Amino acid sequence: MAKFNMYSKRRTSLNTVTATGAGATTTGAVAVSIYNKGSASGTVEGITLPAGDGLEWNVNGPYDDISYDATGTTFTIWEELDRDDDD
Repeated sequence: MAKFNMYSKRRTSLNTVTATGAGATTTGAVAVSIYNKGSASGTVEGITLPAGDGLEWNVNGPYDDISYDATGTTFTIWEELDRDDDD
């Protein structure tokens, strides 16, 4: 989905990921939100993310990749990515 980020004034696209294991977000994302919708805790950058909690990175991006481990739970991850095209 394409959108215009009113804060950074750049065209972006939104990438949504459902994770149930270890991984990392896309390097260069301009904003990232991670929500633990499962019933157990997971970790983000080595810090415990309890069930029902979320974290956001939405200022001063782009960001390096953000590591997570959703083993035993389920994370929903939204990444806002810069677009190079004019679509």
